Amino acid sequence: MIYNHFIQELIEIEKEIDELEIAARKTTENKALFKLADTERKMIYIDHTLAGQKSTLATLWEKEEFVKTIDDQKVLYDIQLHQKHAEELVRIYRDLLETVGGLFTDMMDNNLNHLMKYLDSAALIISIPALISGIWGMNTGGLPGKESHFGFFMVVAVAVLLAIIVGIHIKRKDFSK
Repeated sequence: MIYNHFIQELIEIEKEIDELEIAARKTTENKALFKLADTERKMIYIDHTLAGQKSTLATLWEKEEFVKTIDDQKVLYDIQLHQKHAEELVRIYRDLLETVGGLFTDMMDNNLNHLMKYLDSAALIISIPALISGIWGMNTGGLPGKESHFGFFMVVAVAVLLAIIVGIHIKRKDFSK
């Protein structure tokens, strides 16, 4: 039959879609994204080929001479049935591919959000020693350690201690809520 080849190809594409969904849940590597693009491309070709064949067959069905040459009307019915089945599979698999593509996008957004939270936390921790040393470095009177030889080390120790305390607090805080 004409459509058996397409249906077999669509079954193979369904397996690829399942693999892509598993990959989307685990990774956002370029390899999986390229495979998604290739699978979408295959679906487009199959969809357009089926549309062309549907148009050709519709023209043939309209010609009485052609319909009369078919001895068994069951063959005609089977062809139409396989045609509709293949078209339905294409619609379903394109929807599935769209869902998997959305899953890849959502996973990348989620990973980017986690990275941004980490970078914000790191920037906060790094800014504390700069703030402390900036305040201590002002030429105003009355700052502790101003006249001491250990004043610099005292400022560094306070800045590092505050950075560690903030780092521990940030690590314990649950940012997923």
